[in-house]
Amino acid sequence: MKSSFRATVRHNRSIAPGIHELVFEGHEAMSEAHPGQFVHISASDALDPLLRRPMSICSVIEPYDTGDAKTARGCWSVIFRVKGAGTKKMASLQAGADVDVLGPLGSGFVLPQRHEQPLLVGGGLGVAPLVFLAQRLQSLGWRPHVMLGFSTRDEVICVEQFERLGLVTEVTTDDGSWGECGQVVGLLTSWSGSGPVYTCGPLPMMNCVVQWCRQRGLSCQVSLEERMACGVGACLSCVCPIRPSGDKSWIWQRICKEGPVFNGLEVAFDVLCG
Repeated sequence: MKSSFRATVRHNRSIAPGIHELVFEGHEAMSEAHPGQFVHISASDALDPLLRRPMSICSVIEPYDTGDAKTARGCWSVIFRVKGAGTKKMASLQAGADVDVLGPLGSGFVLPQRHEQPLLVGGGLGVAPLVFLAQRLQSLGWRPHVMLGFSTRDEVICVEQFERLGLVTEVTTDDGSWGECGQVVGLLTSWSGSGPVYTCGPLPMMNCVVQWCRQRGLSCQVSLEERMACGVGACLSCVCPIRPSGDKSWIWQRICKEGPVFNGLEVAFDVLCG
């Protein structure tokens, strides 16, 4: 259920050139968050920048009592690339600052129905929502296999979060500066599992993952990212083409409402990538 609330920054750090992680103090609204959902953050209480920034939820750590005040409150986080005025403002936020947040929003990942090992495939900033998914899957007894792709070593993010969960995490970089040289989709040929596949990243990468799943008869959920204005489905500015049940014709669905997670086999990637 979405809520509007004030979120207090616990810490803000650069995790790669031009990429920041914002960690907020826990809030009861985030206890309802589901992996794959997002939040809409107002970078400033002023009118400039006017629009909120949609951010995938990267992690939610529930409160627990260790005698430490911080763990007793829990926390949640987002990861973003600094691009314009809004994200520059967010990158400058200091611990103790508070911002206006709307969320959690959208439809998240559907968790596996059978006890088969899930496969998570992420590229670039698209790995962020997969961290939250991996946390949830592991807490419920699954041990997903993780494949991550980046352009170069300086762009690598979130690997430690997956490894701290004890998950096998394969990494590729286009230039071979970290892990295997090549693109992450090249790792798919070594995967022999039959569990569900979850992916988020650049459209061409997700298209390749979906086509590979189609050929192997595997289910695949994709998390799409798009600029949006309202974040609640009213303005129709963030739509994507969907072919329900394999129809040849497609319909528009709202990324902020019906998504951002969709059945990858129904997404019209030929339209999106064309």
